[in-house]
Amino acid sequence: MLSRTPHTQALALEKLRAAGVVIKPWSPELLEAFRKNTDIVLKEWAENDGDFAAAWANQKKFVAQGVAWRSLSRLP
Repeated sequence: MLSRTPHTQALALEKLRAAGVVIKPWSPELLEAFRKNTDIVLKEWAENDGDFAAAWANQKKFVAQGVAWRSLSRLP
């Protein structure tokens, strides 16, 4: 899976570009705004829904467990 997924995504990008789609990265400022506002919404949902709060806590723990590997598996 470590090599299959990036290859599959690269093929998809080739198809999009061949169809005339222009691929542009999000600006760092816009990504930061997305993160900030997403955190606000997720916190509101967690405050109002115990099941959501539990699922979100579980997801955050899962993502945190992968941080060490991601930092070692990618070039700086």
